[in-house]
Amino acid sequence: MNLILAPYRRYFEIAGRSSRTEYWGFMALILVLWAITVLLGYAFGGRLEDGALVGGSAMVDVVNMAYTLFVIGSFIPSFTVSVRRLHDAGHSGFWLLMYFIPLIGALFMLYMMLKTGDLGSNAYGPDPRVSF
Repeated sequence: MNLILAPYRRYFEIAGRSSRTEYWGFMALILVLWAITVLLGYAFGGRLEDGALVGGSAMVDVVNMAYTLFVIGSFIPSFTVSVRRLHDAGHSGFWLLMYFIPLIGALFMLYMMLKTGDLGSNAYGPDPRVSF
């Protein structure tokens, strides 16, 4: 759990490296909270429409607002943990611009985020698997 919440402790930190465990744990946290949001929305009479929770009672709006605030608060940590994840593999954070290339960019970035990091220290810092 400590590793999953590390992106919040390193909120604005772009320097350094992040392990696959830290990155994917954080992404899993976001996915699990989204799933809980959807389930709560359904429980209060909402429905999914184009990926957004709509309809139902005022509680659906409260659940949506809470999740929206979480997403806004998690935007910077998800960006910085992605940059640090690229650093772990020895690449610049500018590689995140690949996301702007439809489909191919997303597939390439998936590969980059799954790629094993450099063993030992690299130009971006010490090996995060040793640090944690």
